[in-house]
Amino acid sequence: MLAVRRELRSQAPGDWKARIEKIEGIEIEGAASPWRLQVQATPAALEEVRRSLGELLHIEPLIAHRPS
Repeated sequence: MLAVRRELRSQAPGDWKARIEKIEGIEIEGAASPWRLQVQATPAALEEVRRSLGELLHIEPLIAHRPS
């Protein structure tokens, strides 16, 4: 899960989601709100997110439990 830090929302570029979508190795799975994206990312893609927008975002792992 990627989420724009609440205190930085006014500073977020209008194209922050588009920037993330362009990173190779990112797969958008959904948008929980205008300030959040659920993604799957390769390790390299995650490093690119951290490098390019890391100061703006909370980057949180999402653990999904599937019924057996």
